[in-house]
Amino acid sequence: MRILKIISGVVLLLVAVCVVAGWQFASGHFPERGPAYQARMVYLPIAESEKVNAADTVWPWPFSRFYNAFLEAGPYFLSYPIVAATPSAAVLILPGGGYFFRSEQYEGMDIAEWLNTQGIAAFVLNYRLKQYPAPLDDTQMALQFLRRNADLYNIDPKRLGIMGFSAGGHLAALASTLYDEGDVASPDPLRQQSSRPDFSVLAYAIVSFSDPLQAGVRANLLGDAPEPALIDLLSAELQVTPATPPAFIWTAKTDPVVPFENSVAYEQALLAAGVPVETHLYPEGQHGSALAQDEVYARVWPQQWLSWLDDLGFHTVD
Repeated sequence: MRILKIISGVVLLLVAVCVVAGWQFASGHFPERGPAYQARMVYLPIAESEKVNAADTVWPWPFSRFYNAFLEAGPYFLSYPIVAATPSAAVLILPGGGYFFRSEQYEGMDIAEWLNTQGIAAFVLNYRLKQYPAPLDDTQMALQFLRRNADLYNIDPKRLGIMGFSAGGHLAALASTLYDEGDVASPDPLRQQSSRPDFSVLAYAIVSFSDPLQAGVRANLLGDAPEPALIDLLSAELQVTPATPPAFIWTAKTDPVVPFENSVAYEQALLAAGVPVETHLYPEGQHGSALAQDEVYARVWPQQWLSWLDDLGFHTVD
């Protein structure tokens, strides 16, 4: 009888693991790896010691502290360049996931494929799920890497933007406010490049780290007891200057995960600094809707963003 109980327990555990794995695949948090995917992977040149990604918590509770050997160490990006007669605009995409996982299919690869249909090159960044400053370092390096290799990807280094969803939106806002201007005297060719994006898109983004509702996300990035000064530093609305790049912001007023006031705070800071911004607060909608084609109101955001991009002169198609 005791043996039967043990066997039953093992079977239940295996079933639970299979259910979790199925959820990961279905939700895009654990995307399928294939030859085309591998061919597009570009690792960013960080120290080998930094690639040890044991803290990369990609599994949901109760498996959140297990090392996931199936997800490659970062940082790396997936490239989606386009064929064009002249260099195209480009977007670095930052999937969300609360600095706990990366929704790299739904808020990454699907977005990249849509951007390609609009004549825009795309790059999905799989930033490290480690504490600050690793995700921001990875984002800055990716922007510098793309500018350094603009000819290789046939992109215009002066039309390189950033697009982030949820926590990825927070990272996009940080990259837009805490960027590195570049040092032309640096012996490192990447460090010679600016990491400032030319424009940004913040989708249902976390902005303020002082928001108590974001305590869990804040802990993932900063630990359980961050210094108040660090919370302020990573509250992007407090770091906006007149040099912050233009932003397109959208969210739903009924978002149950990230209050829409985050978007409003960033918008108000940009307006106060004289930075161009367009904000869409849709009356209803869910969190994590990405391209939002199943939403009643937010489904128009892609076309609204393209019009905004055209108005700023960043989007031209041969």
